[in-house]
Amino acid sequence: MPIARKSASLAVSQRKPESLLGAQALLRGDDRSVNPFESTIERLGSAIKMGLLVGGDQLPPERELAALMGVSRLTLRAALKGLESGGFIESRRGRGGGTFVARTVPTLTPTQLAEVRVERAVLEDWIAQRHVIETGVAELAARNATETHIEQLRKLNALMRDTEHALREYRPLDTLFHIALAQATASRGLEAWMAQTHARLSGLMQHIPSTKGALSHSTNYHDRIVDAIVARDAEAARGVMALHVEATASMLRGLLPKPGAGKRAPVAGDAA
Repeated sequence: MPIARKSASLAVSQRKPESLLGAQALLRGDDRSVNPFESTIERLGSAIKMGLLVGGDQLPPERELAALMGVSRLTLRAALKGLESGGFIESRRGRGGGTFVARTVPTLTPTQLAEVRVERAVLEDWIAQRHVIETGVAELAARNATETHIEQLRKLNALMRDTEHALREYRPLDTLFHIALAQATASRGLEAWMAQTHARLSGLMQHIPSTKGALSHSTNYHDRIVDAIVARDAEAARGVMALHVEATASMLRGLLPKPGAGKRAPVAGDAA
């Protein structure tokens, strides 16, 4: 299932064949069990930012690409929509149409770019912190949450479900949900940590696109966390939160603009 190189296939295949193999190696997988939507965005976005897929490359047909990546066509379609919203790929209709890697990468202002560079430097460490602390928060909330806490979590999640079409309204509610989880642990220290962490998360998330599908995935995780808390199933609450944290991490890795963004992306036929 080769990645098609329009208008310069021979030159590119002779110049840099390892990039084709690298792209397919990165894309190939079977993530049907854990966060397939977010993982698909991460792998495709990373292949583009690493230069394994370059401006003008045509992606394989949907059926072939879904099989290569080990995901359903529905999952792939949703992921491609997110990448298109972010400016990483574009769809063309008619003869010679299909899905292509965009010839320009997402543009940031110098100030935004500086912020992203700083955030990228601490991103993986911050993700590790979230895995350790937020999973513990979910577990402790399942043990300590009162009916008032549970009612507040349900109310916030219902509001989020109603605002999945509007990122500007959704994001503050998302932050409040996670703070409410920390409040349910009865630990003021965890509440303060959660507020600070999600202030940073909001700063990162403003640099990536969010579709209704992506926000719906997030709300679904919240539903499952609340269900586990209601059932007093601390292990399940921890497990779902771990999936939720990794799903967000995958979105950031795949869609956060690469330092140096704003320039023309490499295109098929460029000199090596």
